Amino acid sequence: MIDTRVSSTEDNLGKLPEYLFRQTSGIYRYRRRVPDALKGQVVDGVQFPANEWLQSLGTRDPVEARTKHAELGAQLDSQIAEAELILTGPSGLTEAARIREDRLAREAFEAKQRERRLARAPLRAALKERMHQSTAELTPEEAAMVDVVREAKEARAEDVMAATATVRAGTERIAGKTLGDAIAFYTEHRVANKKGSTQKSNGTAFAFLIAVLGESARLPQITRDDARKALAMLHRQPSAQWAGKGLSIYERASLAEKEGLPCLSSKTIRDSYLSFWGALFRYAVQEEWTARNVFDGLTVEVAGRKTEKRFPYSDSDLTKLFAAEPWTPPTPLKDELAIRYWGPLIALFHGLRRGEIAQLDATKFQVQNDVMMFEVTGDVKNRNAKRKLALHPELIRLGLFAFAQQRSSHGLLFEGQAADRRSIWGDAFGDWFGRHRKKLGVGQRGQGLHALRHNFEDALREAELHQTAIGQYLAGRKAVDQVGANYGAGDSAQRLFEAINKVRYPMLSFEPA
Repeated sequence: MIDTRVSSTEDNLGKLPEYLFRQTSGIYRYRRRVPDALKGQVVDGVQFPANEWLQSLGTRDPVEARTKHAELGAQLDSQIAEAELILTGPSGLTEAARIREDRLAREAFEAKQRERRLARAPLRAALKERMHQSTAELTPEEAAMVDVVREAKEARAEDVMAATATVRAGTERIAGKTLGDAIAFYTEHRVANKKGSTQKSNGTAFAFLIAVLGESARLPQITRDDARKALAMLHRQPSAQWAGKGLSIYERASLAEKEGLPCLSSKTIRDSYLSFWGALFRYAVQEEWTARNVFDGLTVEVAGRKTEKRFPYSDSDLTKLFAAEPWTPPTPLKDELAIRYWGPLIALFHGLRRGEIAQLDATKFQVQNDVMMFEVTGDVKNRNAKRKLALHPELIRLGLFAFAQQRSSHGLLFEGQAADRRSIWGDAFGDWFGRHRKKLGVGQRGQGLHALRHNFEDALREAELHQTAIGQYLAGRKAVDQVGANYGAGDSAQRLFEAINKVRYPMLSFEPA
């Protein structure tokens, strides 16, 4: 049966606690994800599952299910805390031993309770049978007993719920909110409304932090040394996503060291991890979950791989690239392949990013004051990326405006384009271009479609438009004067055409199809 939380995660006692599920059969089940650092691990003789704990509680009684859920949860909490402390090294062994003693004592006590419960099983079965009968069918003595049991059962359910809430609130007040809870709350209130790629980046950064520090780590107990520990582990991660895919972060670090693989760049560590961790802890300080942001002022260590500057394609590379199909001989591609012909040309003459190209709308290609214009819209990098541009005369000559008019009834300029499961546009197109330029022997390691945007910036420099207000606008970058950019209707169509007409590539020559 598929697990389902009946009635929107509620049963007859209200909302179900975390990890407690009720199956369609009515039987309750405990289901909980294993922390990433412990998946499949054997720590001090305890074997942790590969993915999750999944155990039937063997009851349809919501009160009994809650009791069993609390007992099993407490046992697993202890095992997790004990294992995570042991993995930290010798300093955690003493604390782990104390947690183990508490767990064994509790398990011994619970074992005695189960023995007493089994001894009363026949009487319990008889009482349950009476409980399902109408009190009118029972003797006055039995009916009175059933009334007492039912009242006690209802009171116990209320006590269990109240005690659970009290314990949770007290734990958070004394020990602080856990890292896992803080991330879940922050994600729901600060990340969920952002674009898909940002959500994914936050998720990746937070999953890594949990893998290092543990989901159950209490925020007030996370120290500056813990922050440095997470940063040090980042420096050991291979930069290639395929390297050690499916392995834990510790195994990936070992693989990178063993194989001599390049590790994450300083820019990636700073922009894709530290920035998100710092934002999380700043929020935690604001919410008074912790007293300080342990990532505040923490900088990327020198040991991190230095970020390689992205370079434009050389003149010879551009000549070689566009001297090959589909541009020479000119063979504009149709249907879903059309983006392979037009996309690189648009990147070269307008500096558009791959996501911006993939989202171009054919209906946004229009004539304004005798100038052929188009708009960059959709889910773009930032607000500056949304802009209205005059189409480059070379692209008009090659037939892009005519192509857009043919596609006007279809919406998207390029057929078959869509966001992937991460809400990112243009990845497939960018991957094709990377393979294509390698096949032609063009460019060098790390260069892709985005390098054409760097060529566009160089063309702006040659036209003396780089870092000017109109140059920044053409490239979809932040305005030189942010305040002034918010006033007026912007540059005229004619002025935009005159500016883009200055973008030239003398080494290239194209023939229309």
